[in-house]
Amino acid sequence: MSRTELAITLNDMLAALDGSISLGELVTTEAEIEAALEISFGYRDGELTAFGAPPSSRFETGIQNPVHKMQLRAAMTQLEGEDW
Repeated sequence: MSRTELAITLNDMLAALDGSISLGELVTTEAEIEAALEISFGYRDGELTAFGAPPSSRFETGIQNPVHKMQLRAAMTQLEGEDW
């Protein structure tokens, strides 16, 4: 079973807020996300890696990875000379 690296999971969550949905002039400039994640560590290609994904079940069974509560704050910053 392939596990998703935590960085990829976080990037995908932020990419979902990019405002690319055709709703006129909607642009997300700031977001605060609370989510449950299963976090684990292991080796991939000889490197210690953090893995993270939404829980596989909403029920606690005692045989799954512990579920952690994640809080993520993100804000868009404007670079000099860049138009929004």
